[in-house]
Amino acid sequence: MIVKICVPEESERRFLYTVDEKQIEDACVGYLRMDFDSTGNGFHHTWFGQNNALNNKDFGKEFDAVIGALRHDLLSGRSGMEKYNHAHEGLEIVCWGIHGKGYRAETEQHIYYLRCMPQRGDYDCYCYCYDRALLEQALVAEQEPEESQEMGGLSQ
Repeated sequence: MIVKICVPEESERRFLYTVDEKQIEDACVGYLRMDFDSTGNGFHHTWFGQNNALNNKDFGKEFDAVIGALRHDLLSGRSGMEKYNHAHEGLEIVCWGIHGKGYRAETEQHIYYLRCMPQRGDYDCYCYCYDRALLEQALVAEQEPEESQEMGGLSQ
């Protein structure tokens, strides 16, 4: 599987972290927390499911293929991630003095947001997984004006 990585828009920065908004939470399948261990070459990970109804066999197969493809470069290890971050455009992240980058990977059914902060002694990467259709619905709903929005001094 070829996975294309791109730079998220500034407005997508929130998807690199756990989002506490009902419709966005409903679109999130879950996230994977990754650590390259003290050697920088290991690959320890923990899955945190958020919407079990979305975590089906098809998602599992696709997710394994996406992470497997990314293990060849971005997720090849701490030094590989550092090199990738240095060589590629990404959404700049600075957290507690640690510099990293955010990326988006897409498939037909899902959008994956990766927060890559290679740092020994901390988690190196988080990958948040969203159902594409549900996330797009939630974003459209955010843009729609509220029903009680006032127009010309009168409430609708």
